[in-house]
Amino acid sequence: MIVAAISDGLGNQMFQYATAHANAQRLGVPLALDLRWFAHGHRKYGLDQFPLSARLLLQDEAEAWVPDLILTQYFAFTARRWYQRIGYFYWLKIKSGGRRRIVMDPEFPATGTLRNGSYLIGNWEHEHLFRDHRISLLRDFNDQLALGPAAAIKARQINDTMTPVAIHIRRGDKESDTAGVCPAEYYAKAWQHLAGRLDRPVPFVFSDDLPKARQIFSNVPSAVFVDEPNVLSDWESFSLMRRLSLIHISEP
Repeated sequence: MIVAAISDGLGNQMFQYATAHANAQRLGVPLALDLRWFAHGHRKYGLDQFPLSARLLLQDEAEAWVPDLILTQYFAFTARRWYQRIGYFYWLKIKSGGRRRIVMDPEFPATGTLRNGSYLIGNWEHEHLFRDHRISLLRDFNDQLALGPAAAIKARQINDTMTPVAIHIRRGDKESDTAGVCPAEYYAKAWQHLAGRLDRPVPFVFSDDLPKARQIFSNVPSAVFVDEPNVLSDWESFSLMRRLSLIHISEP
C-alpha cells in the first residue's frame, strides 16, 4: 500500500493525491490518505468533493504507519533534521523491519522508483510524476456536487461570456512567504499580452485579497471579481476556473 499525507490548500492536496495515485497504480497496490494534518492546520480537507479511488486511514491505522510525534516533526515549518533521522531509523527501519519509508518532496528526484509501503510527505508539484496517469486522474477529479447559489450565478456568467479568462491573484499568507508574490506590474503586462491576442477577452479574477485585486485591475472595466469572502468554497472556485475556456495563444 502507498500512503499519502494530505495537507495545505486544495491545489497542494490535488498534487499530493495525483503523485500518490500514479505510484499506487504503477505498483498495483491500494492507496490510502492520512488526514491528520487537518486536525491542526488552518485549511480544510477538500478532496472529499471528488470521487477518489482511495480510502481514508483511521486514526489508529495512521498512527501505526507513522506515529503522531514523528509526523509532527516532518510537518514542522522549521525542519529539525536530527528528529527526522531518529524517526526514520527507529520507526521505519527498526520497528517496521525496514518495510516502510518516508519519502519527502525534496528527496523525490533522487529516490528512484517508489516501492510498496512508502509514506509520502510533500507537495509534489511536478507534472512528470503523474503525467502518464492523466485519464484516471481526470476521472477522480471529476466534479460530482452541485454549485451553491453564489457560485452558480458566476458559472452562468462565465457560460455567457465569449472569451472568459481565469486570473488567480494569490496574496494573503504568501506576502510573508519566502516565495513572495507577483507585483502588480506582472499582472498588468500579462493582461496586455492576452488582450492583444484574444477576441474581446473578459478577465474573471480569483483572489484571496479582493481589494488588492480590484486595485490591480482598476483600468480593466470588464473585469469580473469572482471570489467573495466566506461565500465560495475552495472547491467551488476550482470548479469555476475549470469551466473557463482552454485557450491556445499563438506567438506572432
